[in-house]
Amino acid sequence: MAFSTPYGGRRRAGDPPSASRESVRVSAAYTCNDGSVARDWAEQGMGLVLRSEWDTRDAVAAGRLTRVLSDWAFDSAPVTLLVPIRRGRTARLQALMAFLEQSLGISVPQRQGRRRTP
Repeated sequence: MAFSTPYGGRRRAGDPPSASRESVRVSAAYTCNDGSVARDWAEQGMGLVLRSEWDTRDAVAAGRLTRVLSDWAFDSAPVTLLVPIRRGRTARLQALMAFLEQSLGISVPQRQGRRRTP
């Protein structure tokens, strides 16, 4: 069984990518476009929420949230950092970019900005 979110299908941790999948449609009692509000609802016992580990770690450790479906693997959500072109980047912004690359273990592709033609 797999739950579906905007980030695609899910599978049980350890299953091969070719494992069969089923979709389950869930009708939500509440909807929200603010993740912290949804997490607060879950902490108040109002239902389940799919949130990142880094957003829920403290609440789980304090016992305000309980992890369910711990043997299921969910796709990662993309992280996007929008920055000005290279010459407009401050030392502070470059330090943030280096920190994110190192802590997330990724290499950020360097895209060339569009050049204006006279």
